[in-house]
Amino acid sequence: MSRLGQDLRFALRMMARHPGTTVTLVLTLALGTGAATALFSIVDAALIRPLPYPDADRLVVVQQSDTEFGTYAFAPPYLDDLRERIEGVESLVGFSPSWELSLTDLGQPRQVVGAYVTDGLFQLLGVTPVAGRLFDRVEHTVGGPRAVVVSRPFWDRHFGSATPLGGQTLMLAGELYPIVGVAPAFPLPITASLVNQDGDVAELWLPFAANPYAELRSIPVMNIIGTVGDGAALERLVDELSAVQVSLARDYPATSERRTLVVAKLDDVVTRDARRTVLTLFGASALLLLIACVNVANLLLARATSRGHELAVRRSLGAGRRRIAYQLLVESLLIATAGCAAGFALGAWLTTDVLAAGIAGLPPSAEVRVDLRLASFAAFLSIATTVVFGLGPALYASRGDIADTMRSGGRVTPSGRGLRSVLVVSEVALAVTLLIGAGLLGRSLWALVNVDPGFRAEGLYAVPVQVATSDRAAAASRRAFLDAVSASLGAMPGVGRVAAVNRLPLAGGNVLVGVQVEDVPTDNPIAVDRRVVTPGYFELMATPIVEGREFGVDDMPDSPVPAAIVNETFAGRLWPQGDPLGRRLRLMLRSGPGPWLTVVGVTGDVRHHGLGEPSQPEVYVPYAQASVETMVMILRTSGDAAALAEPARRAIWRLDPNLPLDDAGTVESLLDASVAEPRFRALVLNGFALLALVLAAVGIYGLISHSVEQRTRETGVRIALGARPRDVLGRVVAEGLTYTVLGAAVGLVGAWALGRVISGFLFGVDQLDPLTFSGVAALMILVAALASYVPARRAARVDPVEALRGE
Repeated sequence: MSRLGQDLRFALRMMARHPGTTVTLVLTLALGTGAATALFSIVDAALIRPLPYPDADRLVVVQQSDTEFGTYAFAPPYLDDLRERIEGVESLVGFSPSWELSLTDLGQPRQVVGAYVTDGLFQLLGVTPVAGRLFDRVEHTVGGPRAVVVSRPFWDRHFGSATPLGGQTLMLAGELYPIVGVAPAFPLPITASLVNQDGDVAELWLPFAANPYAELRSIPVMNIIGTVGDGAALERLVDELSAVQVSLARDYPATSERRTLVVAKLDDVVTRDARRTVLTLFGASALLLLIACVNVANLLLARATSRGHELAVRRSLGAGRRRIAYQLLVESLLIATAGCAAGFALGAWLTTDVLAAGIAGLPPSAEVRVDLRLASFAAFLSIATTVVFGLGPALYASRGDIADTMRSGGRVTPSGRGLRSVLVVSEVALAVTLLIGAGLLGRSLWALVNVDPGFRAEGLYAVPVQVATSDRAAAASRRAFLDAVSASLGAMPGVGRVAAVNRLPLAGGNVLVGVQVEDVPTDNPIAVDRRVVTPGYFELMATPIVEGREFGVDDMPDSPVPAAIVNETFAGRLWPQGDPLGRRLRLMLRSGPGPWLTVVGVTGDVRHHGLGEPSQPEVYVPYAQASVETMVMILRTSGDAAALAEPARRAIWRLDPNLPLDDAGTVESLLDASVAEPRFRALVLNGFALLALVLAAVGIYGLISHSVEQRTRETGVRIALGARPRDVLGRVVAEGLTYTVLGAAVGLVGAWALGRVISGFLFGVDQLDPLTFSGVAALMILVAALASYVPARRAARVDPVEALRGE
């Protein structure tokens, strides 16, 4: 212990004597370890850790698939059909994605996130009530008694943890539901769907029999999962589903033809959306950790080779090689411990406050936390690098003859120079790879945010309004209420225009319906996104009408010619050579085929589903002729749109104080949210790349600076023999550029491979974009030239008399 204390004091003195080197080493280790720890933890939570359900490895998802929409869920009635026809899956159960319900009897009206579940779902996922009971068979029957099970946090928040269950009710969507049970909070494995992109976890559950689409075969709102015996059973199930699909297409041709049934492991499905993002960022953090380790090795090699004189003095005073090794080990471990401690703190902050919040598509059950196993691995790698490159070269430097070392002033030269050169080249190559990947994502983000969304979001404020309630069940009363809301909002100071739509652009989700077009063969039927709007909507949104007219006051329920407006994508697909105006179509609604609609206008395409997503075929119908249950009121102002929040609430609550309005917000915020994930990816990767660039510059500077220091006498001789300062300057800078060019060449190959990995994230830029590749290479060379210039300038100013005096 006495020796350890002595060595610790000496190590601290050595660190204090070289604060620049010490701080650089600690910060480098902290950055590499922190980034790696955070991303390791995200990967573990999203892709490695098993789902928190019993027999999670046996859970599978049954889905349907077609060429237009990929894989998606089922309409609710299909569950009974699949239970009867599939033998290879046990305990088939269903549940909805997250479902917003208006809650009006617990304080201020608001939206609460719920989910609809079938019988057996709680049992399959291992959920048992903490109070009361779960749903019984009668409550799972269409038309049966209403019931709701709430989560324990919801109960504690609204009723109090000490309150016993007994007789409490909730007013949900205008209907009274008795609370029959309280269950632990748990995430359903899937929270979003083709028609609903809400990713929030439900805090209450209702029987699926109460779902408004429970008896419709046209709305895919039920996820179906079950269990299989083993991998072989899963393979047999694939063959079985082919026969099942044939029978479904025969029995339900309108909703099952041209589709296939697919099955996949549940954990594969729930991690699909986040997998590429997580693995890309994980790879970037691994590269950054590797760069950090290389940089630490480089710095420690320089530090070790410059301590030859010190170690020779210690040996001359009687220190043995074992004693020297022990001292150097303590120094290395002290630096590594400080770096890893700072790295753990950085990793914890990144994990909880930055990465978990920024990565979209994480599984609902993913619990992101710092994983000590993975953090320990990053720490081990950092400590091992510090010890090996701090201890080994210094011991090697102490092997020579003491007298020779003392006479040479401690110059032990070129023993570690070759290795340091390789390390710098590797560091530059890794940095170039990261920089090009970051550059590609940055250019992609730039292209994305400059896409024309098809509307003008500035100055727009949106308020979702539940138009249909128990006292507004009739279409006429819904229209009258919406007119009153429009008039009330339009009378507010600062509001220029008011219109409404059933779903905002970029708000997620869609209403997919089949379409039948007059005089067009139906061999390839298409599904369209139906949008319901009020007159003036396109003018308010600044979406152009390229042909025909917008809806007007004449488009009423009793109009002899019901109207429709289609977008350019729809018109181009259905009538590529003809005039769409005056053509007729009808929509296949959940209640059956709708009336024939006459196309009165063609509007410009709007990117409803994402700025990077192509426009889909869309049909707009006037609200007067399609009085749906929910509309979004849109207000345009020339001032601050967010300032309309409170006046808009008061105006609507004067008409109906029970309407939840907590989802209101500016349309610009939706536009920003639509690019949040690509912006986050670009920022993280650019942050990693910037750190890599700095570390590479430090590595080049360290190598050249150390080279200049070791060759001071040689430089003095050259100058004494007539070499000009600019020749010395050019020679030293050229040495740094040589390493950089070699590293950049290797890095370009790595960037080609990285470009293929991230190609799915790119928009409007090629994965081999010449501007990005050449720009990064030029930047790296410029940074290397600057990093080499400082020590080169010092070499050019060497006084030959001073340099040779020691000889």
